[in-house]
Amino acid sequence: MADKIQHSTDAMPTDLKFSNFSEEHQIGHGGYGIVYKGVLENGKKIAVKKLHDIASLDDVKFMNEFINLMSVQHQNIVQLVGYCYETRCKLVLHNEKFVLAHVEERALCFEYLERGSLDKYLSDESSGFDWCTRYKIIKGICEGVNYLHNGPQDRILHLDLKPSNILLDKYNVPKIADFGLSRLFGETLSHHTTKRSIGTVGYMPPEYIDKCHITEKFDIFSLGVIIIEIVTGPKERSKRPDMSSQQFIELVHKNWNNRFQQGIPMYTSEEVCGLQLQLKTCIEMGLQCVEAERLKRPTIAEVVSRLNKLDAMIQKISPSLLPPKLPVVPASARGQVRIAKIGQWGGIGGNYRDIEVAPCRLKSLIIGSGGAIYSIGFSYYDDNGKQHKVGPWGGHGANKGIDHTIHLGPSEYLIEISGTVGPFTYAPHGVITSLTLVTTIRTYGPYGELVGNPFHIPMQNKGGSIVGFFARVGWYVDAFGIYVNPNLGATQEDELPLFIFVSLRFLRLDHGVEIERRHTISMWHHVVFKVEFGPSEFLTGFSGTTGHNVVTSLTLITNARSYGPFGQVGGAPFQVPMRNNASIVGFFGRADQYLNAIGVYANPGQEKIEQEDGLTKMGPWGGMGGDAHENDITVAPRRLKSITISCDVVVDSLAFTCTDQNGQQHAAGPWGESGSRIEKIELGPSEFVTAVYGTVGPFGNYSSVITSLRFVTNAGKYGPFGQGIGTHFQAPMHKGSSSIVGFFGRSSSCVESIGFYVVPV
Repeated sequence: MADKIQHSTDAMPTDLKFSNFSEEHQIGHGGYGIVYKGVLENGKKIAVKKLHDIASLDDVKFMNEFINLMSVQHQNIVQLVGYCYETRCKLVLHNEKFVLAHVEERALCFEYLERGSLDKYLSDESSGFDWCTRYKIIKGICEGVNYLHNGPQDRILHLDLKPSNILLDKYNVPKIADFGLSRLFGETLSHHTTKRSIGTVGYMPPEYIDKCHITEKFDIFSLGVIIIEIVTGPKERSKRPDMSSQQFIELVHKNWNNRFQQGIPMYTSEEVCGLQLQLKTCIEMGLQCVEAERLKRPTIAEVVSRLNKLDAMIQKISPSLLPPKLPVVPASARGQVRIAKIGQWGGIGGNYRDIEVAPCRLKSLIIGSGGAIYSIGFSYYDDNGKQHKVGPWGGHGANKGIDHTIHLGPSEYLIEISGTVGPFTYAPHGVITSLTLVTTIRTYGPYGELVGNPFHIPMQNKGGSIVGFFARVGWYVDAFGIYVNPNLGATQEDELPLFIFVSLRFLRLDHGVEIERRHTISMWHHVVFKVEFGPSEFLTGFSGTTGHNVVTSLTLITNARSYGPFGQVGGAPFQVPMRNNASIVGFFGRADQYLNAIGVYANPGQEKIEQEDGLTKMGPWGGMGGDAHENDITVAPRRLKSITISCDVVVDSLAFTCTDQNGQQHAAGPWGESGSRIEKIELGPSEFVTAVYGTVGPFGNYSSVITSLRFVTNAGKYGPFGQGIGTHFQAPMHKGSSSIVGFFGRSSSCVESIGFYVVPV
């Protein structure tokens, strides 16, 4: 027996045991073979298609075509990563005699897609994926087909395009599978006819059924059927032959408008207009693609061009329907402008917005306000003197408020912003309710109504100024942050303040806070201040100063007294007051060698943490994604037994076992979807979790998910799991006197937020 492997990367397996294929690992099948789930030695999952009907294969031609297909790389194409084959002798019965026969077995290796094939997710308009997800899938499939037909490689006709050959990754990005297999198996498609039956009934065009005629319009017909099925579901598609195109379009519009008006998710009038335009375009395009006459069908290039023009129109009508672009700083501006990105202030809702080119100087602002801040727009110059106009961001609701325009003079700079954050109509988690802007010449505002918790963002008095913004918006400006151009006359040799903050640690803030201060001249010398709060004492606010992108001093204020200042008061002042009965119960921030920035978690009612028989529910920390599932347990946990984490870049899923007060064991999860790395923590008989640390940050289409977790027990440490990108958080625990016994949170294709059940030890 000789095992042979053809591959292009070191990540391929060194040996593929064909005897290890079993039905329990089977995940699909097709005309060319059966697909199994496999795992490489490095833990990476792959899909392995074990081929059949290969007796007449031309090895040389097969390998030539395989190498061509290996070069196909596109975000909407399943990546072919390798090819394995095995030759062996097998004892078989032939003419009533046992003889040795040579047997060849081959397998193609592909990237593994977590969610499987699209056909499992097709449904009518009343359920299943929302419209934005369906549109993203439609456009991704079209771009994948366009790459096969018009990419840099030789034209590839799929010839079996159908929902079961379209796979979804964990973020519902579609990827076309089984492309080019007809070429691997020796079909001569350049002759435009074939004797071998290909394709799937229902997705084959009339000219192929009648005359076995093949052109690129074969795939276009299949694509049209898929588009109609994504929009309407397979059952509604079956009604298509019984009505005219116009009747079918009207029926689809009626069904989808019913869902748009349900309010889940809630759409503005502009968003509904954009959704209807996308829907109309897709259903018309799908019907054109299934025209009986081949020449009436569009090319895939025409289909993609129409979708791109549609996106340009949607960007003007309702940009919130399109995924936001990631901010990019062009090479011409890198290293020339020292820009700091600070914030955000505000609530947790809205869609993320950011600029694409690094700002250098703010030119103007437009603020839409009424009972709150509805929208914000601005213009700025980059480092090359080019002007950029941004927004307005927000204002997607019926009430857009009144626009206030601020034109900054030639020597006028924005040096301070203050305002308030509070709940508003349809925004219980808070929005920006007012803004006041201070420049080097005058004060503008206040705009909006001074309702909610105040915030204050001053600059240093050495020429630093606010030069741009980023934000989360929807009907209102939910939150915003700033870009700051620091003192342009400062150099790296400027003397730092005498004291800067290195770290801030807290247990629970009804208990105490610990601050470490280090002298910048003698780096080995530092002083630790520990503030112990009394039984009825809680933190109601704090203030401090910042300079050179670090926190230089802190003063803590409780309902009983003030503590500090810790550090040397120098730089720009800031303050974080609470109102009514609210208190600060935790912190988040940015830090490396020093404490660069700090934010707070506030409990609006001071004593509103859920408790039952000594069981405390804390959190959750993380995002508030619209499609996430609420995860919780149904029994009160008393002891944590094990934790199973699946992770890669972020925490993909979480599962755990715990026992209740009667000693009965319960299992929860996995919450989320499986990632490439799975770790299980088995806690010992006397081992319990004393602390959890993690990070929260954006990932893919998610504005905020759990990007890492680290567990500390009385016996050791586990993790980190995930890559730890974003804002750090920590479960505030009574040191040495409490234990985490369970979890709750939210999840979709990954863990979006996590909270903890805590009991006294």
